[in-house]
Amino acid sequence: ELRDRQYGGFIFDFSADRLAQIAHSLGAAAQEDALKVHDLNVELNPNAGAAYSGLGQAYQRAGELQKALDDYKKAIEVDPNYAFLQQAVAGLEQQLAQE
Repeated sequence: ELRDRQYGGFIFDFSADRLAQIAHSLGAAAQEDALKVHDLNVELNPNAGAAYSGLGQAYQRAGELQKALDDYKKAIEVDPNYAFLQQAVAGLEQQLAQE
């Protein structure tokens, strides 16, 4: 598979951080495409907090707050360095409770 042959290479970098950068660069105008890249990132990098954090941010921008909350929690679970998301988790939990 292409990923296995080219992982980390100059042309094909499938790292969690690189895929997150690509998804963020798509911006709001291509929100659906950005979500697809974030989904791919989670699929290829299931142990990377950055992958779940990025997906959570994309879902939050899309107004899908429960999915955002779930992905933020997963980011913290797979990488304790993402504990800074606890504030976002608390805010989303409060927002969802009010709906």
